[in-house]
Amino acid sequence: MQINLINNMKNKLFLVVLCSLLFSCSKDDKVDSPIEKPIDFYACGGATSGTFDERAVYWKNGQPTFLSNENSYANALEVVNDQVHIVGDDNNVSKYWINGVEHQEPTMAGYNLTDICIAGNDVYIVGSNYYTIKYWKNGVQFDVVNSGTNFYAAGIKAVGNDVYIAYGENGVVKTWKNGVITNLSNGTSNEYIKNMDVYNSDLYVVADESTNGVKKIKYWKNGVPNYLTTTETYITSYHIKVNDYGIVIGGTNNYKGGYWKNNVFYDLSTAGVNSYNFATNILDNDVFNVISENGKAKFYKNTTLLYTDSSISNANLNDCKVIYK
Repeated sequence: MQINLINNMKNKLFLVVLCSLLFSCSKDDKVDSPIEKPIDFYACGGATSGTFDERAVYWKNGQPTFLSNENSYANALEVVNDQVHIVGDDNNVSKYWINGVEHQEPTMAGYNLTDICIAGNDVYIVGSNYYTIKYWKNGVQFDVVNSGTNFYAAGIKAVGNDVYIAYGENGVVKTWKNGVITNLSNGTSNEYIKNMDVYNSDLYVVADESTNGVKKIKYWKNGVPNYLTTTETYITSYHIKVNDYGIVIGGTNNYKGGYWKNNVFYDLSTAGVNSYNFATNILDNDVFNVISENGKAKFYKNTTLLYTDSSISNANLNDCKVIYK
């Protein structure tokens, strides 16, 4: 009797230990799927729909909102605290919109407003005309360069107390930092500046170079030139974005819209269809692009198509921004 009791106790103890081990193993071996953070995907540019001329427009998650009833265009945008800041022009008049409402500054008149950035509570906008470049901080105007010809302001960034501007003058790529001008090129080749970024106090500038019919994409890191290895008959860049995961350059490679990440090209085009990429951004390890293909705006996360705006008959994208909700 006593022996049976002891055996029963041993069996029960064995079952308890076995269950504990099974539970422990199943718990430890479980692999949690990564949680996909929800995002809002913004873009801006110009578009036609139906019979009207090209008008400034911005998209949120593939849905368009037109900013004007006149011939107009949106050049760049920033999104902070659910406020969408956009610069562009409306019927050849400089425009600055916040959530679709015009916020005009008289001193911006006559300038092509090409880029905007927001640092803390401060809004920076850069613009140029043929002879001068200026920037505005919260509506207050500052001079960048006041004498020269054929200016184009490609970008502005503000980091701490530093303001960076990249621009072109007669085919020479230049940067301006707190009043100090640096020439990145010397004009011996035809170079057209496109965009800039600042990351970890490093300044990146991208341009297209054409020498004796050979086209290349060139970028500088703190003034040191680098080339993408891709060369084609038709190749062009537009944006450069940098973070801990690498260097991303959006553009078009042989009439295929896509992007280069750490010098590897990712083709976002449909086979046999010409497409163009002029809007690129990054968020952590994800790359976001908006492709114009057959007049439609197509929104990509990495190489996955998220949205297609089929309501637009001719979409010309210029900038995009992605934020976590």
